[in-house]
Amino acid sequence: MLTPPRGLLTNGVVLVAVSGAVVLLGLMVRQWILIAGQVEKAQSLSAAEARRRRELEERNRIARELHDVVAHSMSVITVQAGTARYRIDGLGEQTEREFEDIAASSRQALGEMRSLLALLRTEESEGRLGTVPMPGLVDVGDLVEASRASGTQIACTDVAELSAVVEVPPTVGLVVYRVVQEALSNALRHAAGAAITVSITPDAPTSENPALLVEVANTAPSATTEAMPGSGMGLAGLRERVMSLGGAVAASPTDDGGYAVRARIPLTDPVPT
Repeated sequence: MLTPPRGLLTNGVVLVAVSGAVVLLGLMVRQWILIAGQVEKAQSLSAAEARRRRELEERNRIARELHDVVAHSMSVITVQAGTARYRIDGLGEQTEREFEDIAASSRQALGEMRSLLALLRTEESEGRLGTVPMPGLVDVGDLVEASRASGTQIACTDVAELSAVVEVPPTVGLVVYRVVQEALSNALRHAAGAAITVSITPDAPTSENPALLVEVANTAPSATTEAMPGSGMGLAGLRERVMSLGGAVAASPTDDGGYAVRARIPLTDPVPT
């Protein structure tokens, strides 16, 4: 029986030992990488959780401020307008209707405000947004009618007829409503006594990119009235709403001394980029 040389046996033992050490080192490095990845992931989750907690706390703070300032004031307006005919003697029928319209508008605004405040206070606000009733295209007529209660002359497209011939997604209808709402508010504040026209018409309804054209224009305001100040945040918010659907908004003075807000709002979802 042949005996392997002593040096060869020694080399084999050394080779096996080195190979085992290399394999063990590789396993240790792999385990260290896995542990490091898990630690990093845990740290990321902890940071994300802390960020979500801070965001929720900030939303709660904003909700409290809005409730204390806006919701309280709207409640007072609702109560005062609703009880005016019982508290004030000698009100005429027309004046009572004015107070009733004010109470109805403030109740609607208060209801929307409370719904939004509830969303601000929850982490699942995005998922719950679709469960909150929101106005749409068919509600534009009621909005215009409520605005006419201020005595302003407002001409408006027949939205009921438009809704019957054009299919408008709820998201688009909501944006159309908000555009008309903000533009009417601006006209009532800054152009008292002016006549207002609200136009909502389909643009290229048979093409691949159908849209609604919304225009709210007012004539020159009365020279004897003083415009109410504004922050400019309303139009900025409108641009964000419309652009989120792939549309565009333009607001500019008109040739007759008035002002116009024009928006093109696609009827289909924007193509992701």
